[in-house]
Amino acid sequence: MNIQYPDKDFPENYWLIIGFDGDRAELWMDGELCGDWFYTGNDWQIGLKYFDWPKQMTIRIYPVREHVYVEKKPEQRCGIRKIHVQTEYRISLGTLE
Repeated sequence: MNIQYPDKDFPENYWLIIGFDGDRAELWMDGELCGDWFYTGNDWQIGLKYFDWPKQMTIRIYPVREHVYVEKKPEQRCGIRKIHVQTEYRISLGTLE
């Protein structure tokens, strides 16, 4: 996926929130594995600031294998249910005296 950022001032962070069904998901950038998340039923949150504001990334999702025990099985075999970006801002409220 390609990522474009607004031209305005950057916030503290952008969080890529991914809900998926499958065994696990991997985050790849420039041919290198940069992160992974095993299915728990919770969304995977990726802080884009940590990766120095990437412009392109690949998410790979692997299906659940038949004979592997998982406590909470995903609803479908393999795929993204939802994906969105959450903005994190930080503002200074001044100093305490």
